[in-house]
Amino acid sequence: TSSSMKGEPLEQVLDSVIRLVDLLQATDKVGVVAFADNASQVHALQLLDANNKGALKRRVQSMNAYGNTNIEGGLRLASTMWGERRTNERRVIVLLSDGAPNRGAVTIDALTDVASHLRLDATVVTLGYGPAHNGDVLAGIARAGGGTYWFIPDPKEANLEFARALGAQGDVVVDGLELV
Repeated sequence: TSSSMKGEPLEQVLDSVIRLVDLLQATDKVGVVAFADNASQVHALQLLDANNKGALKRRVQSMNAYGNTNIEGGLRLASTMWGERRTNERRVIVLLSDGAPNRGAVTIDALTDVASHLRLDATVVTLGYGPAHNGDVLAGIARAGGGTYWFIPDPKEANLEFARALGAQGDVVVDGLELV
């Protein structure tokens, strides 16, 4: 929700969140974090039943652009939202941004370090918005977080990318493998 996302990029992000939520099942858990100067929880991680889905959509649609871009803060807050991991639980952080951090960690190296630490608990997928987005930053975060990056020029035509983002860990066969 930073100022760099004002206008069409933020409108596309909000539309994308709604579309992503609509792809999920009532048995999925979803939470939403916004980041500008700081990160804030928009919607707590909860099962996506009809009541929570409606509340989440209303909260997302009321978001406005302001301030700086603290991607690090957003990633770190998102990683604190879940409790203890259940068996066979898949965790995915989907970062929607223009990839232009100017608060917190601002370099690719610093952000990939954050994402690589998150990778122990979740896959980090990135979606880039706006014609001037920084794909190098977003691709670096995704790569370090074990996920993928896609540029989203139009959310109305990105259902395949959204499905891939949500299914980022769908093919995981072994989790936490260690070679000695």
